[in-house]
Amino acid sequence: MVIKIIEERGHLDEDVLTRAMIELRNTPGPFGVSPATVVYGYELRSLLPVIERRDVEAAKRKEYYDKGARALKPLDVEDKVVVQHEETKRWDRKGSIIEKGDHRKYLIKLDNGRKIWRNRRFLRLNHEMETQHQPMKKKHVRFQEGMEQRRSERIKQQKH
Repeated sequence: MVIKIIEERGHLDEDVLTRAMIELRNTPGPFGVSPATVVYGYELRSLLPVIERRDVEAAKRKEYYDKGARALKPLDVEDKVVVQHEETKRWDRKGSIIEKGDHRKYLIKLDNGRKIWRNRRFLRLNHEMETQHQPMKKKHVRFQEGMEQRRSERIKQQKH
C-alpha cells in the first residue's frame, strides 16, 4: 500500500496516506466491526460510499412501530360510519359506505349527499341506534323525615 502512495520522485504523498489510513480504520474486521467503530462509536467520514444494512434496520424500525399498532377491522358496504374531519380532527360527519377501494380506502356518502374517499383509519363504525334517543328520566329522591342527613363524625360530636 505504501509503495503505491510514494510519488514518482520518491516523496510520500501525505494526503493520500491519510485517506488510505481512514479507509483502513473503517474496514470491518473479522468480528464485523471496524476499529473506528470500536474506538469512536461511529464510522469515520471517508470517500468510499457506505453500503448500509437497510434490511436489518428496516426490520428493527417495523418491529418498533408495530409494538403500538393495531389492525383495524375491514368495513362492509352499507355500514354506517362516522368520519373524522380533515381540518378540525373532530368525528362529526356521518355517512355510509357505498364502495370499497384499494389499500383500505372507502367511498363514503355523507348525510348531506357528498361523496368522499377516506382511509380506514379515519372511519369509525356508527353504533348509534336508528331510533330517536330519549333521555332517561331522573329519579328525584325527596328528603324523608325519618332519615338523618349525612354528617361527618366530627360534626356529630359537636352537636352532642
